[in-house]
Amino acid sequence: MTARTLIALSGGLGAGVVTGLIPGLHINTINQVFTRLGGFDSLSNILLILSMSLTHTFLDAIPSIFLGMPEGGSVILLPGHKMLKEGRGREAVRLTLYGSFFSVLMICVSMPVLLVAVFFFFQLAREYTFWILLFFAASNVVFARKRMLTLIVLVSSGILGLAAFNYEDSLFPLLSGLFGVSSLLLSLNQKSKIPEQIESDEDIKAGRMAKLNFFSVISGTFTGTLPGISTAQSSSIALMFLRKKELKDYLVLTGGIDTVNFVISLFVLYLFDRARNGSIIAIREIVNPFMGINLVLFLVVCSLLVASSAFFVGNFLSGVFAKALGNLNYRVISLGIISLVSVLVGFMAGVQGLIILASSTLLGVFTASAGVQRRTMMGCILLPVMSFLY
Repeated sequence: MTARTLIALSGGLGAGVVTGLIPGLHINTINQVFTRLGGFDSLSNILLILSMSLTHTFLDAIPSIFLGMPEGGSVILLPGHKMLKEGRGREAVRLTLYGSFFSVLMICVSMPVLLVAVFFFFQLAREYTFWILLFFAASNVVFARKRMLTLIVLVSSGILGLAAFNYEDSLFPLLSGLFGVSSLLLSLNQKSKIPEQIESDEDIKAGRMAKLNFFSVISGTFTGTLPGISTAQSSSIALMFLRKKELKDYLVLTGGIDTVNFVISLFVLYLFDRARNGSIIAIREIVNPFMGINLVLFLVVCSLLVASSAFFVGNFLSGVFAKALGNLNYRVISLGIISLVSVLVGFMAGVQGLIILASSTLLGVFTASAGVQRRTMMGCILLPVMSFLY
């Protein structure tokens, strides 16, 4: 690799650390800056976007777990925060990092097979997308213990999503209310302090890790080719194939699926010239009119290099967060985070954003209090996509 390539990858790594650690700093904002950079060739811009986006999927677990502030990693907030309260926050982050890194490694090894799988699955899913999404929506209710309440939450979150997506920058206040602020409000009267974070040497066995990574790649391929399916839903389905389920499994799966989702979107761009997220849209603008197989191979190799770096950076920063938060007053931290989220939402989305935040927070509190599984609230994305396709 040339020095220019390494500089571009390093710059993207640094940008990904910033976007990953600061909820509300949307990655698409930085993408727009990179696509307009002068003095850089097209490949350097692509590598900047690739490195930043991939690093972001590694690092966004840290604020979700340690601060309870969700963005893309909202689905790992609840199990991760539970481990934080047990003094195992750093272990929770490390599990998501394992999931992300080894899933990228598995993609590199199985790339020819995955390209064929993505090609056939995308062709099939394109014809039956609405019905597949309807199946996922219905399964949330059918397999729930409290079906009527689950149906109410699913429909309510869907209506809220439909209303929210009429405004710009609505995703952050929507997810923050449903998964972040609501959880923090409910936990205010539980423990007054975050326990001292201990360093655990307990890891998942190699065989178990390989199995979880396999399911991460399969599920990530599913979410990367099909719009509207969340990481929470695909990871829940993957867990159904595991006999003995642990909290660790969920963290490895969700960490891996988020990362795989991005890498698979590169394959979708190459095979079908379709962009599944803002980063791929930016890359598409640069590589227009088409993306060649040589570029795809080069980007996958670069992804493995970025993943290796992001793993060590994420592990180091999780230690910094663990030391900084140890023995601090949890109630004060929670109130501070709620205030910070409110300020960020007001700054980014104005009054309508604050209304979305308040409404989604109320629904999040109701869902938890009613004993309904919180992944049901991902109907806020699932139902709007279905309405678009219908």
